[in-house]
Amino acid sequence: MPRPSLASCLLASWLAGCVQTKVHVEQPALLKAGDATSHAVLQASLQRTIGRPVLLAEDALVAESLLVIEPQAARIDGQRIDGREMVVRSERFTLWRVDDRCVLRRESTGERIALPGADCRAP
Repeated sequence: MPRPSLASCLLASWLAGCVQTKVHVEQPALLKAGDATSHAVLQASLQRTIGRPVLLAEDALVAESLLVIEPQAARIDGQRIDGREMVVRSERFTLWRVDDRCVLRRESTGERIALPGADCRAP
């Protein structure tokens, strides 16, 4: 009975060691203009993430993949309270398309927030 050659043994072990992994394609993304569903998903996800109401422009993440959420000044009856310092810093988020999904990345922490139901595209 013939013995396997060293080359065939190495090839077999190399092939056995190869694990097929899926490569995720990530690229900056933009939301589709006028998509009310994507806008609503974005707003709800941001509010959950930062723990306070968020007011977004209708064209948020439509022309640029970076979104900056500014802190809100303390107010009573709609009037800004003087003498109070804003201790909350602005939050920066970027929109990414990962394979066929929209993902928002919080720049300060690297946290990734899925946006199920949002429609985004590469710029």
